[in-house]
Amino acid sequence: MSKKSAGGDVHSPQARQEIARREEQIVALRVRHHTFAAIARVVGVTRQAAQKAYFKALRRSTDQDIQSHHRSELAELDAQQAKLWTVVDNPKVSEKNLIAAINAMNRIHIRRAHLLGLDAPTKLDVSGIYRIGTDELSEERRETERAENTAALN
Repeated sequence: MSKKSAGGDVHSPQARQEIARREEQIVALRVRHHTFAAIARVVGVTRQAAQKAYFKALRRSTDQDIQSHHRSELAELDAQQAKLWTVVDNPKVSEKNLIAAINAMNRIHIRRAHLLGLDAPTKLDVSGIYRIGTDELSEERRETERAENTAALN
């Protein structure tokens, strides 16, 4: 009795092309913050298969995926900001909606700064200052110890 594997043909060129297309669709939907259950319904696979395909694609090219994810996040932020500008530029918008749009724009700016690393804390290297002070002190201690040792020997 031979063991049957699930999934059917995965080795033919057509099957590989279909798998690649499906993975690309899964990644695209996940980048847009869809749940794996929703992705599975759209693509026509199980939730577990959608998760497995997503993480497989992510492992395959992590750096590229992260960069493309950042680019897509930035593009999404640009699109949201463009929509908000239509609200801000509309003279008929109520003051409450205008304030909400401005607050949303502020959150977009903060998110963009996070993605681009503009808000990363600056690292102040003070170890050199302290090291110099301790080196000078330890040099003084060495001289004192040498003098004491020399005096003790004489």
